[in-house]
Amino acid sequence: MNNAYLIFSGLILGVILYQTVFVAPTVFKTVDNVNTSRFLRKIFPRFFMFILITGILALIDSIFNSRGSLLHVVYSVTTFFSLFAFLIIPMTNKATDDNDKKKFKILHSLSVVLTVIILIINFIPFFN
Repeated sequence: MNNAYLIFSGLILGVILYQTVFVAPTVFKTVDNVNTSRFLRKIFPRFFMFILITGILALIDSIFNSRGSLLHVVYSVTTFFSLFAFLIIPMTNKATDDNDKKKFKILHSLSVVLTVIILIINFIPFFN
């Protein structure tokens, strides 16, 4: 498939935008705090794992199909950042459980920044 890398980037963009625009606001407006916490603890590991797997597949595609170093960087960063965001989830949850608001804010902000960077850089393949 000649344009598989565009499908991978599109999937990454789509899942991030869907999570941000539809899922998170709906959950916070319609679900009580206890169930919101339960839901978020289930959805975010899957969210970052999906991005991680899609990033790995895109990286493999970019390497085997000689897509160029810029796309290698895009998909390497996507893979690394999503893995890192996935790995800090337990620490973020623990900070919430321990009512450590400062630590939670730092970890959550880091997760958000990583996700925004992933979002932005996955537009690059469409203009490359």
